[in-house]
Amino acid sequence: MEPERINDLIDKYIAGKLAADEHRELYELLVQPENKMMMHTLVHRLNKTSEKQVAIDDEASVAAFRNIVGVDKPGYTGGIVKPMNRSRLIVRWAVAASAILVLATGSYLWFQNSTVPSVKQQAKAQQDIPAGKTGAILILADGSKVVLDSLHNGVIAQQNGSQVLLKSGQLAYDASSSSTGEPTYNVLNTPKGRQFQLVLPDGTKVWLNSASSLKYPTTFSSKDRRVQLSGEAYFEVSKAVDKPFILILANNAEVKVLGTSFNVNAYDNESKIKATLLEGSVKVTASNTSGVANGEAAILKPRQQAQLAQAGNDIAVVSNVDVDKVVAWKNGVFNFEGASLTEVMRQLERWYDIEVVYEGDVPNIEFYGELSRNNSLNDVIAALKDSDVHFRRDGRKLIVFK
Repeated sequence: MEPERINDLIDKYIAGKLAADEHRELYELLVQPENKMMMHTLVHRLNKTSEKQVAIDDEASVAAFRNIVGVDKPGYTGGIVKPMNRSRLIVRWAVAASAILVLATGSYLWFQNSTVPSVKQQAKAQQDIPAGKTGAILILADGSKVVLDSLHNGVIAQQNGSQVLLKSGQLAYDASSSSTGEPTYNVLNTPKGRQFQLVLPDGTKVWLNSASSLKYPTTFSSKDRRVQLSGEAYFEVSKAVDKPFILILANNAEVKVLGTSFNVNAYDNESKIKATLLEGSVKVTASNTSGVANGEAAILKPRQQAQLAQAGNDIAVVSNVDVDKVVAWKNGVFNFEGASLTEVMRQLERWYDIEVVYEGDVPNIEFYGELSRNNSLNDVIAALKDSDVHFRRDGRKLIVFK
């Protein structure tokens, strides 16, 4: 009954109704070795709302939690200690409390960002695979390719009067250059294990995730700004009331905006295309059976997500989406909250440029928590090792089995 009791005590803490003896009880329960993951989870949740970050290790976590529950507060006399910054903590702690119930069923896993030496020792015969990095391939209008991974800052190409510039790992176009003749198109590809940033000729900022591709003109001279995406990207669209920004997806569905921030996940190996709005307003239009974007349409508000089948013209709109989870990749984080094993593995395939193979049935389990994308593959496997699945490596092939 310990997980249920801890959950009950946390609910009382959130409500500011935790009595003195219950403060001590909560503390003593969470510092027990078997409950260590729960304590780490709570400290991690606190870190996401606190200005002062606490390292996730045993000693720091214990000290942080002693402070949270009020055991060490000056003048503590055993009365009720209400949570500090309660309005900021309720959401995070409420989520943590529900996660503890999941843990009670045996399907909760908290990922630490630290390495686990024992797993490294087991895998030392295998060369570790580092995390992905900044890099891309630029395909110019004439078909020539420029590998951007190691180029220095400066002008890397000139096209139709427009300069292509590389600066601090970001590609940009000189908007002051005059363009002549027919528009020319570039394609920016991020292979597996790479991601890249781009500023389009109109000033729109694009973050391109791994295994993705964006086709765009070197100048926007027509009545709209039209680009084409496969894979995943986050957009901060420059406002231009008289020239809408139109994003064409691989199945000819489209996202139309004037000025906004949104994320689109349109990988062809995902079950659904997902367009998530962070700020502003967008119109998402599905393609019809002929592949033309004049099917069902939906206008999104912030924190709404349009979900489209890879084939078909239906749109489902989901509200109150966790946008932090959606754009976690852009911020250097894997967010596995509620993710299935296959969803987790697809992310790892793209970021570490590996192939995942399953031996036997795919276990029906869910993962929770976050993990830095800066970790090597061995460190990620170490974080996953306590689940009901096992892993072994064969070069760049990761075998998953029960």
